[in-house]
Amino acid sequence: MPSLMDLPLEIRLMIFKETINGRRTPPMPPSKSHRGEITYWQDRDSCHRHKLCHEVSDSSNSLPLLLISRQASVETQSILNRMKKTTYVLDLSILNEEKMFTTWILVPRLTTRLSALHIDVRLFGHMFTSNDVQERRARRYRGNNGLSRFFYEFLERSLLYGTLDKKGSSGISLEDRVITVENLVLDFRSAETKLPFPPSDMDYSDWMKKDFGNSRFSNEQVDEDEALKYTTRPEWPLCTWSTWLRGMTIMRNINEMYGGLIYERIGTISMLVNGGLETTVDLTGELAKVHVYSPLDTWVETTLVGREAHGFPFVQPQDLDRG
Repeated sequence: MPSLMDLPLEIRLMIFKETINGRRTPPMPPSKSHRGEITYWQDRDSCHRHKLCHEVSDSSNSLPLLLISRQASVETQSILNRMKKTTYVLDLSILNEEKMFTTWILVPRLTTRLSALHIDVRLFGHMFTSNDVQERRARRYRGNNGLSRFFYEFLERSLLYGTLDKKGSSGISLEDRVITVENLVLDFRSAETKLPFPPSDMDYSDWMKKDFGNSRFSNEQVDEDEALKYTTRPEWPLCTWSTWLRGMTIMRNINEMYGGLIYERIGTISMLVNGGLETTVDLTGELAKVHVYSPLDTWVETTLVGREAHGFPFVQPQDLDRG
């Protein structure tokens, strides 16, 4: 039987390129099958130790080609050397506004410098119910802010360790790979096929009030039935997540511990709905404002130098003052 290496070089290179840039099919619907559970915030307040994210980690598309044979490795490496930009694509599915499922869809090669990290945030299932809210209160966290936190924990892990393998997801300490992303893109969309969006008389404020335990209806059963009948509009979690990310970049008190990595490792953040731009997180302007907090002066100077070295947009604090 003819082997791959018996094909003409031109055809082999075409096959290798297609393999390197090939996208996996995201799961439909999300499932716990063949996934590892991740406990986030495990080193912080114990009330956040909940396994709400199920992860599939994988190697790069190019790794199997590099291992076929010496000749295939050389030819694959020649293709990788000519790649000017590297984009990773992650599928982040959310089920019933409660659980997150992450699957790497495109990882052409392992690298510490990404041109873009594109995250498809797909919403499945129904809206959260009154029972969900009560359980969240018992666990002492709010659902949508909780998912924002879990997302940030996943993002933080990705910036530190890349596409984790199973050892990484088991909690074993790994070395920081110092991964940078020029453009982080989050694209929110509904993937629910059976449930409609809520009626027009229910808006974002109603959704948020319910998250605080304030139902639209005095009858709890009516409220429960409504939640099970509809799926969430993608604009609503986008608004919550963007607010959370902006809060993380203010760099006060506890945020100082977390938001710093965003400035150090990410150039720009864009947030989309169904592929259309909704908002951006202004890292350039916010970083220039951080200098007013004197304990962070040295960190700001170091971070500005780092952003310039990575080719990220930046503004010196004095330039912002003159503007």
